[in-house]
Amino acid sequence: MGGNICILINSCDKYSDAWTPFFRSLEKTWPEAAELEIYLNTETKTYKDPFFNVNVLNILPGKQNNISWGERLIDAIKRTKSEFILFLLEDFFIKTRVDAALINSIFKWFSGDPSAAAAALIPCKDTETSTKCPSPAEAFGLAQRDKRVFYKLNASPSLYRKETLLKYTRKNDSPWDWEYFGSIRTWHSPLKFYALKGDGIVFDYDYGGAIFRGKWVGPVLKDIESRFNLKIETGDREVVYDLEKLPSVKLNRMPPIKRSIPRMIRNRTKYLIEYLRSLFIR
Repeated sequence: MGGNICILINSCDKYSDAWTPFFRSLEKTWPEAAELEIYLNTETKTYKDPFFNVNVLNILPGKQNNISWGERLIDAIKRTKSEFILFLLEDFFIKTRVDAALINSIFKWFSGDPSAAAAALIPCKDTETSTKCPSPAEAFGLAQRDKRVFYKLNASPSLYRKETLLKYTRKNDSPWDWEYFGSIRTWHSPLKFYALKGDGIVFDYDYGGAIFRGKWVGPVLKDIESRFNLKIETGDREVVYDLEKLPSVKLNRMPPIKRSIPRMIRNRTKYLIEYLRSLFIR
């Protein structure tokens, strides 16, 4: 694997209980990842792993511990030493053996193609049946994404050019802002964004993650513990086995009008602003 690609695990202190099971599942399924620089982005906590050499990126001196998600991500990206980044989250517990040869080939293609800005290593709605598969990306089951679609930036396992992440991330971004408004910022970029098509797979994990809305997803934990003979310490975090009891967004219940109208105005105004800005971002 090329030394110009690193792994950035974007996390936070309150999810530190996921770090050990994450790295144990990574060790079991993709031990070759140890050949890459690995960075763990979190606020103040430290972490030492018995198998991987993990570089912990804490908040820089002189900055408040409650800085925004976007500012912390930008600082972390700038401190990585590689030109290309594989972006992961700490609760993506990989379940089956990763095809290291396939990963190497994707890395080699991506780093050698100056027009490639990002490649989501999961299928996306606009690529599930896409025929836009310019060679050699088609050899890896990837399809080029349409210009004006959402989630061209997303927190799924994805490859990014470092400069792409820095260009389209803002200091005041929340994770939702980054995926939604950040994608709008890419709409007029001449660079190419890719995603897997069909039922392609690179990393086999539960797409919802092992933690959902602050709670351990019991079936995911049970599966990982069984697969790898692990005992996951759940700490104070609640474990939920009945998925219907997991908190979810109640899409059919309108929030109080005093909150909904300002939010709609704010989001639509930001949409317009980000769209106009995208006309000038190249």
